[in-house]
Amino acid sequence: MLNKYYKKFIILIISLILGLNFSTIIPANISDECHINKQFLENIEDESNQESNIFNINNSNGGLIITYENNKINHDIIKINNKDYLKLYCANESHTLEEGYPDLPKICRSIIVDNDKKFKITKIETEVNEFDNILLTPSKGISYRCNSLNITNKYLFSNIYHEDLWYPNKIVEISDSYILRDFKGQIIKINPVQYNPVQKTLRVYKLIKVNIIAVEDDDKPKIKRNFYKTISNDFYKIYNKHFMNFDSIQRNISARYPDKMLIICHDDFYNILESFVNWKREKGLPTSIINVSEIGGTSTDIKNYVYQEYINENITYLLLVGDNQQIPTIILNGYASDPSYSFLDGNDYYPEIFVGRLSAQTISQVQTMIERIVSYEKTPLINNSYYLNATGVASTQGPGDNNEFDWQHMRKIRDELLNYTYVYVDELYDGSHNEFDMDGNPTRDMVKNCINSGSGLINYCGHGSSTSWTTSGFNVNDINSLSNKNMYPFVISVACLNGNFINYNECFCESWIRSKNEENEPTGAIAATGSSISMSWEPPMRAQDKMIELITENNKNQTIQTIGGIHTYGCINMNDVYGSYGEKETSAWHIFGDPSVTLRTLPPTIMNVSHNIFITYDEDNLTIKVNNVSGAICSISQNNNWIVNNITDMDGNAVIELKNKINISLPIKLVITALNKIPYITNIDYIDLKTNLNASFSYYPKNPTINTLINFIDNSSINIGNIVNWTWDFGDGNLSYEKNPIHQYNKSGNYDISLTITDSFGLNDSNIKIIEIKNFKIINISLCKGWNLVTMPIDTNIMASSLAENITSCISVVGWNSSSQSYWFYLPGFPAFDFPLQVGHGYFVEMSGNETLAVTGLPIDNVNVSLFTGWNLIGWYENDDTSASSIYENITDCKSVVKWDPIDQSYWFYIPGFPAFDFVVYQGMALYVGVTSDSIWHGGG
Repeated sequence: MLNKYYKKFIILIISLILGLNFSTIIPANISDECHINKQFLENIEDESNQESNIFNINNSNGGLIITYENNKINHDIIKINNKDYLKLYCANESHTLEEGYPDLPKICRSIIVDNDKKFKITKIETEVNEFDNILLTPSKGISYRCNSLNITNKYLFSNIYHEDLWYPNKIVEISDSYILRDFKGQIIKINPVQYNPVQKTLRVYKLIKVNIIAVEDDDKPKIKRNFYKTISNDFYKIYNKHFMNFDSIQRNISARYPDKMLIICHDDFYNILESFVNWKREKGLPTSIINVSEIGGTSTDIKNYVYQEYINENITYLLLVGDNQQIPTIILNGYASDPSYSFLDGNDYYPEIFVGRLSAQTISQVQTMIERIVSYEKTPLINNSYYLNATGVASTQGPGDNNEFDWQHMRKIRDELLNYTYVYVDELYDGSHNEFDMDGNPTRDMVKNCINSGSGLINYCGHGSSTSWTTSGFNVNDINSLSNKNMYPFVISVACLNGNFINYNECFCESWIRSKNEENEPTGAIAATGSSISMSWEPPMRAQDKMIELITENNKNQTIQTIGGIHTYGCINMNDVYGSYGEKETSAWHIFGDPSVTLRTLPPTIMNVSHNIFITYDEDNLTIKVNNVSGAICSISQNNNWIVNNITDMDGNAVIELKNKINISLPIKLVITALNKIPYITNIDYIDLKTNLNASFSYYPKNPTINTLINFIDNSSINIGNIVNWTWDFGDGNLSYEKNPIHQYNKSGNYDISLTITDSFGLNDSNIKIIEIKNFKIINISLCKGWNLVTMPIDTNIMASSLAENITSCISVVGWNSSSQSYWFYLPGFPAFDFPLQVGHGYFVEMSGNETLAVTGLPIDNVNVSLFTGWNLIGWYENDDTSASSIYENITDCKSVVKWDPIDQSYWFYIPGFPAFDFVVYQGMALYVGVTSDSIWHGGG
């Protein structure tokens, strides 16, 4: 028994000794006489209105000159053992996190370095002020949100407080290189303050000027992809904000290439994703999809495939569709790490692609997710204020990054949002903090009501679990009972375990994207970010600040920023500032949703777009104008396959190159998307200019004569566009520009009539016809008393009544109906019995005396007389005489030809085979012909 307690005592003594070697509660060399240096405090107060940190960067002989001006140091006074200690920090910057070491501000910025180079410091120039009798608080190091952070926690002082040296020992450092997709980067770390704890002296560097040069880098990783001097469109804005020297680098960039997405899905989900994939391609995101079974079942198989797609196909987005059971995540140090699929180049935690997961277990859940995404992107709510609303939920604990408590951090975010496009931001904080924060702690119902009323962005900072937020207690059950149809927020959670999807059937973030109402309509969030581990306190607050900074940036060029881009920018800035602590957060912080979705921050409006409505065979480009909208993606697709796109410039112009890219046999679709705009979707026709416009016309009457009014009718056709001009040339020196003109000729003859039409695109086509203008012809027909059998040998276009009116001795006019084998009588004074006199037909005219009929009309070109079995009356109209036998031979199945002799008032029959019975047929004579079958007589004889 004594041995047992003795061992425990020995262990305790050793532990205390080891602990004293590291820290004590109060450093031995600090005396009671120490106080806060008043000169230092006065100096700080004088600088209170100045901008805190100013950077200038210039190129110089293959290197850079970086100038840093430190105009302001913030401070808090902390009581430790009844003594006043200074806690120093620079606004919006980091600080040292070595536990027990002086807590000092630290400035970190990234710079681009050539692929085969690294930067090396060659010269440092400074301007410095020193202050004596300063006591500085030690750092508490890194803390995790699974533990409560309290300002009353003990401060530990390490042995450095007994050492006569300057901490940090370097005022400028350059990190090892890392790779961020298209660029190799390094972090320049500036320590604007140094402290000697033995001398109790503080050095504040007002100016630090650093000269760095690029030297050969044989050891560190290089970008593995081929470098084409083109960069990802969706990474562009990240580069622009992340790298200090990007402005000088981008001058050498020739273009931004279209981003691409790879979807890896559980096999059962492949078919249901078809419409989703089609939409992504149409909107200008070339998308490929593959079943996970074709890759392999392990995370290693998936990572290898993603790497090859990145190297060979240049993908920008990876979307995993399925829960961990269907699409396994990478397990990193025991926790889920989808972000590890994005670390494809270099030995670092800077992503080369944006990764998201639609964590679904069933087809129904996939349907809910893609329906929500497509409606958010393609058919957003119009005139709805929910886009202008945001919600902030936070605990009272801290302080964390930037020396802010969670609620202060969230209120700062609120101010940034209100200075942007947002008009109302809910404050739901533990405790009571005035302004719009209600007294007491927020409840689950309060959060739920904010979401159901409409909120476009939700930020959380506090404690959490795999299924809930600790502040308010809002949990998976509350998410699944939401009613916010068509009002989907983007949710950013700084909390422990909200994204711990491998250990729960449905974790907190999964609920956001699976949520639907009783009618199976999507509710929940467009996307939610959450960690699979217990988050640390400060680093993710920094990342969240940077995410909001990107969302609320003055977007002069209206660059589209996706959820993946927003999340990634926050994480890589966190990596810069917090090093390995930030990298751990980056590797565990997941996007649940489609990372390619663009966050909406205003009610969407219609774009004013102009372009040609067709593409011709010989056109190389399509020019598009989107009024007052820069950064719009203009995409051409065919048959659900992306073809080509381009982005509008600062003036809203884009030129899409089409040469050798369009399949002329397939429909062409144009889709234009832009920040906070309704997508513009239209079809563009392909036309062949040789066949698009066809000039054609007709006229009546068909046989015009001198001084007859002729109606010309435009029968032209056009496939695309409109006909805007008509030019008629009548061939007699006269022109007309009417669509359907009327014209007459005063001379007979042949005239060339031409019609030239012009369409709305300035294209022309012509048609020419020859028109014959004829003189009227007068023929005299002798009529005898009694019955006469005659025909109209010219085209008179008259009725039986007109004939009777022009013959004084006419008693009646009789026609023969061949089809019914019966007569039709017209008696003057009885208009009901009237009928037309047709060319090629014969008629009986009964006369009370002899008379000559003068017939006026146009010559007959041809006739088509229907002959029916039995007897038919036909008329000879030609100038030249013919014979009964000749007519007989020109009529099919003719059995006899009979004439009427008006003098003898008797019939004369021609019998085939008996020439003696043949007779002469002259102009104006009508004949009976008997046939044994139906046929058509065309006037031959």
